Amino acid sequence: MTARIVTSAPQQSRWPGTPTQPPPPGAKLVFLGDSITHGSTASAGQRFVDQVAKMLGGRISQNWIERGYPGQRSDEMLARYDMDVRANGAQVVMLMAGTNDAGQQDLSRYAAAIKGIAAKARQDGITLIIGTTPPLGGSRPAANHLRVAQFNAWLRIWAPTQGIKIADVYSALVSGGGYGMAGGYDTDGIHPETVGHQKIAEAFVKAFLELLTPDVPHIVDSVGGPFNMITNPQFLTNTTGWYEQPGGTGTAPTYSVVTDTSGTLRFGKWAQMAFDATASGGNRYFVYPVGTVTPGQKLLITARMQVVDIAGGYYNAAQGAGPTATVALRLHDQAFVSRANFGALIPRVPDFIQSIYTVPAGVTGLNLVMQVGLPTGQNVQARIGEVGVFDVSNLPDLVAAAAP
Repeated sequence: MTARIVTSAPQQSRWPGTPTQPPPPGAKLVFLGDSITHGSTASAGQRFVDQVAKMLGGRISQNWIERGYPGQRSDEMLARYDMDVRANGAQVVMLMAGTNDAGQQDLSRYAAAIKGIAAKARQDGITLIIGTTPPLGGSRPAANHLRVAQFNAWLRIWAPTQGIKIADVYSALVSGGGYGMAGGYDTDGIHPETVGHQKIAEAFVKAFLELLTPDVPHIVDSVGGPFNMITNPQFLTNTTGWYEQPGGTGTAPTYSVVTDTSGTLRFGKWAQMAFDATASGGNRYFVYPVGTVTPGQKLLITARMQVVDIAGGYYNAAQGAGPTATVALRLHDQAFVSRANFGALIPRVPDFIQSIYTVPAGVTGLNLVMQVGLPTGQNVQARIGEVGVFDVSNLPDLVAAAAP
C-alpha cells in the first residue's frame, strides 16, 4: 500500500493576527536599520538593499530609500520612524535591528521597540517585514550571542501573532555547526561581507514573495546554540543522545536520520523511529535527557513531528474517544513518570508543537520523550526535528508571546 504522510496545514487560529497583504506593484520601499543596512563593509552597489531592489524589480518602486544609521539600536529606529518612514511615504518597510541592542539592552527593551514600530506601521497601513537579528562573529562576547538568540526566539513567536512576515537573516548567515556568523561572511564580528549581504537580500526577497503563505515560526535556528537545552535539535548528522526507554513492548524499532522531502524542516533532517507493529503491537520510545531543572522554572518546548503511514490504518486507529494508535511528545521526570503531554499527533492536529511548561515541585530532572503506540497490524515511521527546550524563566516577553 502506498505510504501516506500524516501531517496538516498550520492552524490559522493559533496566529490571530491578520496576515500582512502584499503591497501593490511599484510600492515605495524604505529600509530601516543600522550599519549593516547602511552597507558597511559591502562592495559598492552590492549592499543587501541594492540587491533586494534588483531582485524585486518592478514589484517595488526603484525610488527606494535606505535609512541605516551605524551604531543604532531598535529604540532609536522607533524614535526616527516618523521622519524616515512616514514622511517618506513608505508602503513597505524592511526592518533589521538587534545587533547593537545585543551589547546594550535586554529582550524587554528590544521587544518594546519592535512592537512600537509595528504599531506605527499597522496604523499607517504599511507592509512590515522584519529581519531576524544577524548572528555575531566569534570574537563577540558570549552574552551578546545569548541576547541575539533571545531576540530571535521572541521575534519568531510574536511576529506571526501580528501577521508580520519574518526574513530569516540569522539562518542565512549562521555557521552550519554553531551559533556564530559563518567565517566566510564575517569581517569584524558584526558586519558581513558582500556575499553575506547577498544572503541577507535573498532572505528579505523570500519573505516579500511569501507574504500570503500561511506559516508557523521556526524557533530553533542553530546547532549547539547558547539558548537551547537540546544540544542536537536538528539531528543534522545522527541520533546520538536518543535512546530507547527500557520496558517498551512490541517489535523493536529501528532509528535513523532521514531527509525531509516535505519542506517542513529548515535544516532538512528528521530523527526517525520506524516501528513495524505488523506482527506485534505495543509502545516504543525515543528519550532525550534534558538535564537538571529547578522547580518553578519555565520552559518553552518546541518540536516538529511527522508520521509516514506504511500499513494504511493509522488514520482510523488514531481517532475517536479511545484511540489505539498514538504518536505523542511528552516530558517525563527521571523516574520516567509522565509530567506533561504535548498532544498526540493525529489527523487535523498541527505538526508544530509549542508550549510553556512550569517545572513542578519535587522535579529536578527531565527527559523529553516521543512515544509511539501502535496496535498489532500497524506500521509507521514517526519523525521529530527542530526540537527545542528553552529556559524562559526570566524572559516574560517570550513567555507571553508563546502562551496560547
